[in-house]
Amino acid sequence: MRFNATLITLLLIPSLLLNIWLRLLPLSSLKGDLLLGTDPARYTRLARIISEKGKLPERDVMRSAPLGKETKYQLTFFPYLMAYLYRAIKPFAPEVTIQKVAIILPPILSTAALLMLFVIARKLFDVYTALLSVNIASVSPPLVGRTLAGFADKDGLALLLGLIAFYFFIGSFREEHLFKRIVLSLAFGFSMMLLGLTWQGVGVFLAVPIITEFMMLLLDGCDLKGFILAFCRYSPVLIGLIAPKAVYRDLSQPFVILAIGLPLLLLLLSLFRLIVNRFRMVSEIFSLRGHISETLPLSVIMLTFVVILSWDKIPIFVENFLSTFGSNRLAQSIQELQKQGASGWAFYPGAFFLICCAGAVIAYKDVVSRLRMDITASLILFELLLMSVPFSRIFSGERPSGETWLTLSIYIGALIVFLMGMFLLLFLSTEKEPI
Repeated sequence: MRFNATLITLLLIPSLLLNIWLRLLPLSSLKGDLLLGTDPARYTRLARIISEKGKLPERDVMRSAPLGKETKYQLTFFPYLMAYLYRAIKPFAPEVTIQKVAIILPPILSTAALLMLFVIARKLFDVYTALLSVNIASVSPPLVGRTLAGFADKDGLALLLGLIAFYFFIGSFREEHLFKRIVLSLAFGFSMMLLGLTWQGVGVFLAVPIITEFMMLLLDGCDLKGFILAFCRYSPVLIGLIAPKAVYRDLSQPFVILAIGLPLLLLLLSLFRLIVNRFRMVSEIFSLRGHISETLPLSVIMLTFVVILSWDKIPIFVENFLSTFGSNRLAQSIQELQKQGASGWAFYPGAFFLICCAGAVIAYKDVVSRLRMDITASLILFELLLMSVPFSRIFSGERPSGETWLTLSIYIGALIVFLMGMFLLLFLSTEKEPI
């Protein structure tokens, strides 16, 4: 079936209308000025201060009483967006209030995010997949619950910025003209920077392109043009997050490791790979005379140096990493930040986790086949690693208080088996033809 613009629009409109209708259901109970939660009220309060004074004060006296909390430790792009949107609308609609803007903004952002999702899925796959993606996302319970009218939180904006960044990332690889690739790479970096100023979980989005680029580095190597493009992609993130926000300077926090550590390691790895390739003898040593990629030993050396230089921070890192949102008493007291038990795991991520696993397996199979590793054994190891996550939740029962020695043993044991098995398979593959 051939799709023209009119037919695509007619098929897309019902999903978008369903998306809007579901998110506007709370309007009747909000009575025009109520908000759904404490975080939406906090963001709206900050937006009101910005709209009145033009910027936030250096210290927010309403947080962390009695001294308050410095705003450089808070991610404030969302209230700034809300405030300036309100100021743009006010001259044309004098009756509008900052509260009304906060109430209606989440459905608008979620609808824009769905449109972006459609564009990306169509670019990568086809119209059928794009329409199906929008249909699923429009009724996804976790997404609906976080983008309802009155829930003026950062989720809708974070999703929109993340999808915009992915669009630029895909374009930077598909575009042939170097100047356009640089522009798209910079656009990706600035989009991710804005996402990082909105949500500390930016590393979750960043991990996808970084893993992709690491695989490309492992399989295809690195040239000067590739390093320049990578620098354009990730330098705006590193500079734009570290400079204005002190919260991104603590590398013992898991979200900072993902947001800052991963891009920095990828850029250093690309640079070292570029330098090694300049010297033939060094390149032959690192690649075992062409049997493996130079990226692999370089990665091991870099990680070893990171561990040695940050040895005193490892206990802090381990403690925080196993409790991703922090191990302090406040974080552990918030229900939504606690890890899911067995039934919660089954019904909350559910099929979405399985879909993500299926995509990961397909990509993983392509990588190991190009490395000429035993595909069956590699897939078994990967499945073992993936399934350790839900199985650990099953054995945790319905405990909401974090990890037990049994769940930790499942996590760590599966990771050790996976890494040892992969190194063995990679070593056996070096006896074949050089890559």
